[in-house]
Amino acid sequence: MVPIETIKKTANALYPNPASDFLNTQNNNFSDVEFYDMHGVLQKTSNKEQIDISNLPKGLYFIIRKLHRENKTEITKLLIK
Repeated sequence: MVPIETIKKTANALYPNPASDFLNTQNNNFSDVEFYDMHGVLQKTSNKEQIDISNLPKGLYFIIRKLHRENKTEITKLLIK
């Protein structure tokens, strides 16, 4: 179970959602940001705060980020339009 404080801190860490050209992330506590399509195939990895997603096909993606110092993972849905 994730504490409510953790959810509040990370809930707006990826924006905008839905997105089309760029995704902004506050990833200073996270390792790489990984983009998985609906089939579970890794489509992109980035460690930047502004990620160019214009080359990804439209659709729903799962964004996976892992905390550097802890054994925790954050999974977020992203719609690319």
